[in-house]
Amino acid sequence: ENMRAAAACAAGAAGAAGIALLRRRAGVGSRRRAMASAKVPPRPVSLLPKDYPTVRRDEGAGDTYHGVRVADPYSWLEDPDSDETRAFVKAQNALFSRVLDDCGGVQAAIASEMTRLMDYEKHGAPKKKGSRWYFFHNAGLQAQSVLYSSQDARGEIDRKVVLDPNTLSEDGTIALSSYSFSEAGDLMAYSVSSGGSDWVTMHLLRIAEDGAVEKLADKLTNVKFTSMAWTHDGRGFFYNRYPAPEGLKGEMGTETGSNLGQQLWYHVVGQSQADDLQCFSCPDEPTWMIGAEVTTDGRYVLLTTTDGCDPVNRLFYVDLDACDGEVGPDFESRVVKVVDNFEAAWEYIGSTQDGSITLRTNHSAPTYKLVRCDLVNSGTDVTSWPTIVEATEHVLEWADVLAGDRMAICYLKHVVHHVEVREHATGSLVGTVPLPVGSVYQYSGSHKSSDFFVKLTSFVEPGVTYKCDALAYGDEAASDEARCCVLRRTEIPGHDAEAFVTEQVFVESTGGARVPMFVVHAKGLKRDGTAPTLLYGYGGFNISLTPDFSV
Repeated sequence: ENMRAAAACAAGAAGAAGIALLRRRAGVGSRRRAMASAKVPPRPVSLLPKDYPTVRRDEGAGDTYHGVRVADPYSWLEDPDSDETRAFVKAQNALFSRVLDDCGGVQAAIASEMTRLMDYEKHGAPKKKGSRWYFFHNAGLQAQSVLYSSQDARGEIDRKVVLDPNTLSEDGTIALSSYSFSEAGDLMAYSVSSGGSDWVTMHLLRIAEDGAVEKLADKLTNVKFTSMAWTHDGRGFFYNRYPAPEGLKGEMGTETGSNLGQQLWYHVVGQSQADDLQCFSCPDEPTWMIGAEVTTDGRYVLLTTTDGCDPVNRLFYVDLDACDGEVGPDFESRVVKVVDNFEAAWEYIGSTQDGSITLRTNHSAPTYKLVRCDLVNSGTDVTSWPTIVEATEHVLEWADVLAGDRMAICYLKHVVHHVEVREHATGSLVGTVPLPVGSVYQYSGSHKSSDFFVKLTSFVEPGVTYKCDALAYGDEAASDEARCCVLRRTEIPGHDAEAFVTEQVFVESTGGARVPMFVVHAKGLKRDGTAPTLLYGYGGFNISLTPDFSV
């Protein structure tokens, strides 16, 4: 959830940066000035073919696939460092700037309206680490949300800034990419990217019990698509890096080739990156990517390897108890291969009291199920691992282990999220969280507490954060308020969610498949076919379009 929160933060930065660009180009210094400029009638923009940059067509370029010649006359543009490509990009940008500058009051009107619409407070779901609560907050028009800490879940007591990404660069091109806390909550590793690059630089913060923040000297580079997995002693964490790109002419992130040979390293807090320990690599499989996660009991380091975008991975582990909790030079020799094929996905959910682990998998279960594995005694025959939550017709999107023998589980049912509370030991259903139709935008929970938080959005609801107590489910004496209550609701001036209607319908498609679709409109609208309608759809990468709010 830390990664998702940071990604949402970065996405917000991109949108706000676009508004900032429009405001700068339009000369918008204040809302009053923007509205005055917006009254200027727009001038028509006329472009002739000769106005566009000349782009060379290489008739000889192309490739042959399965005996068929496929022309690729503009493949030379795939080299971002060539003088010819740089000249073309410069000419394209010059044309765009000229057209935008000729648009009269249009850009000022757009900038003003976008600014007005996006100017509302945004809060992230809180998460407790150590003695303090952490959450993201955006006052309205900040390019990136700010990470705060406080003594309460609502962020009202002893609130302090932990990290403000808006201060990382003057032009706003450096964004928070991801972050991870140590088990004790006194250390935080975080990564930042520049200009939207996948390459990140990692830094460390030390956070005192009173919320005071100290930035440490640690700095890690050549990092990309990284894990952040702390050992429970707080000594250091695992992360991923690549060999530095060779022959790079431009800045990191401008290269168009793929990076090969990802490695897993361990960084000790306070040490130079030059002293970091290389823990795991797959030199014979340079395209493989490596993931690392420390189990909630601190005993195992789980290693996953993936190759491509298919939902499959290998699963290995190292038993830290067997080496007295130390991550040393013999780490790679201690790796035990549990699943050594790319036949299914294996995602760690949590650990039981006896040290077994719970995994989410699509092995013989396309919609996913939960299984139990004793890493030491279960063996590699995955068909013998007991199933604790069977697969259903609905996709089991995620699960999280909480305190008190509880789990929170989220299903996607006809493009709507449903959250259940189950026993961790047996998988038995304890209760269903009474959420309205919508999407779980953020989730926050911990194996140290039975409380968890769900931030829900919908087509007309910008965000409601619910506080839930998993132990209250199954307790007949507990009130509905104790089980689930609203912690915070996002308010937008002038917006009334009750003024709209959302209806889900099903449309029959190829082979009789029922495709769900939502129809959203203002209350009282006469649906006679005359109302302008925006139709939007998407498909790819196993991503479902769930209800989502946009101003």
